[in-house]
Amino acid sequence: VFSMLAVIVLFASGASSQVPVFAQPGTVVASVEFNVNDVADDTSVDVYTVPAVPGPHRLKLTDLIISNANPLAAPCARIFAGAGSPFPPSTPRTACITVPAEGSVDHSFINGINFNSGDVVAVRNGEGTGGDLSFTVRGYLFAIP
Repeated sequence: VFSMLAVIVLFASGASSQVPVFAQPGTVVASVEFNVNDVADDTSVDVYTVPAVPGPHRLKLTDLIISNANPLAAPCARIFAGAGSPFPPSTPRTACITVPAEGSVDHSFINGINFNSGDVVAVRNGEGTGGDLSFTVRGYLFAIP
């Protein structure tokens, strides 16, 4: 399971020292990308937990790429909020996405999918295709008031 915490720290320069200044609420803290390869059939994988410190955050997923190298279509790839293992994670954030045999799906979410501090982002390869899928999930981490 791949986990990453990305925080940008800005420094204000002074005559004698540097003082850390964290991003203001409502600003982008970081762009994020998570790559999860070889998600087995009928399996969920926890990808990322949205950090609660320093200060609350919101992750807005904007893009999703799912690749299927198998000779059969994958009928139900999904994104969930909540721990992915054991299945089912708590809340589906997408409908089932069919990924064609030996193909991929590239989808952008116009309004994004929001995850709040403490939420777990999970990917799911479901419903019996017999093969692995690879997921790339992109978005932005925001500091929130």
